[in-house]
Amino acid sequence: ALVWHLDEAAAALCLVWRENGVAALRDVPRAGFGWRVLDATVRAQLEGDVARRWSEDGFACEIVLPLRRALATAEASALWQPEGRR
Repeated sequence: ALVWHLDEAAAALCLVWRENGVAALRDVPRAGFGWRVLDATVRAQLEGDVARRWSEDGFACEIVLPLRRALATAEASALWQPEGRR
């Protein structure tokens, strides 16, 4: 399941990816390449935060992205127009 909501108090977009029914893990596995890429992208490029949790019910990945970053990108995109479309 993928759910999202806007956290107005934190001015952030919150995404939660949840996988239910997966086997419970005794030891949390080390971060693989995909996790390192996701973590670096969210933190370094998007200035957000990402966390992963395992529980008896399954796995969850929580991503929090500041809206100021998304709004600045949207504004910059609106200002740029390909040649001939101005």
